[in-house]
Amino acid sequence: MIRRIKTNSGDISYEIKRKKVKRLNLRVREDGSVYVSVPYYVAFEQADRFVAKNLPFIERAREKLSKAAEKAEEDEGYVYFLGERLKINAVRGEKFSAQVKDGEVLLTVKSEEDIPAARDKWLRAESERLFPKICREKYLLFKEQGFDIPFPKITCRKMKTRWGSCTMEKGRITLNIMLMEKPVECIGYVFAHELAHFVVQDHSQRFYGVLERVVPDWREMKKKLK
Repeated sequence: MIRRIKTNSGDISYEIKRKKVKRLNLRVREDGSVYVSVPYYVAFEQADRFVAKNLPFIERAREKLSKAAEKAEEDEGYVYFLGERLKINAVRGEKFSAQVKDGEVLLTVKSEEDIPAARDKWLRAESERLFPKICREKYLLFKEQGFDIPFPKITCRKMKTRWGSCTMEKGRITLNIMLMEKPVECIGYVFAHELAHFVVQDHSQRFYGVLERVVPDWREMKKKLK
């Protein structure tokens, strides 16, 4: 059901749905529409007041979505590589290839629809080539600090919600291939974060003490990743 309410900032409509939930929940979807789920016993008027109260949150969320859409449109046809913005120049060909030259990445693809997959294939190949080298340099800092841990197996894959993960029992660290878009120091930070878990398994103060000994500016790196 769609409801419309009047506010000091103008009318706002939202979709409401009664569900088996304990409290009122509000979500701003990617298209900017507002969705509210409410317990079965909540009156519509109470939901209206809830939406009006959360109007500042809705406006901030919509502004953030708008900026993200503008950036996506601006970056269409481009890719970031180790922090540098490169123009994607795609040419038709039967065999995939990728080459970086003069601020461009030249991708050979069969059709225009293959460009996203070709871009990811290139990023994966570059991550498999560069990640071990970057990680080895950061690993040596752990050794210098007296942490006697073996160099882990590095695997690369595309992940939606995480930059990295570790599997200590297998001695493995997995890094997101999309880190190839970030500066080298950010890649090193993510690896160091995961390797620090080989020393301290949780996110306690002791863990961050270990991390800070190896990456003193880890807070800045974390902000860059966002």
